[in-house]
Amino acid sequence: MALSRRSPATSSEVAREASTWLDTPLPPGGLDRALHTVAGLGWARLDEGIYTISSDGTRIIRSCHIAYTRMLGSGVIHLDDAAARSCAAEFERS
Repeated sequence: MALSRRSPATSSEVAREASTWLDTPLPPGGLDRALHTVAGLGWARLDEGIYTISSDGTRIIRSCHIAYTRMLGSGVIHLDDAAARSCAAEFERS
C-alpha cells in the first residue's frame, strides 16, 4: 500500500512511508525482500532500484483495501461508517 501511495519509489522511501503508519521505524532495506517478491508477481516494476506499482498491483491493493474495510466493519468492533467511507474514498482517489 505504501508503494501505491509513493510510486515510483525506492525501497527506502517505501519503508519510510510504512514506518509512519506503523509508528515504528523500519530499516531502509527492511522491505527489499517483500518488494522484490511484489515485483516478481508482476504487481510492481523494478528499474534501477526504483519500484513502480503496476495496474495489477493497483487492482490487488484496491481489492485488499476493500476486504479489510468490510472485515473490520462487520465484526464485533464496528468502524464508524462515515470514517470508513471517507478512508475508502480517499484511497480510491489516490
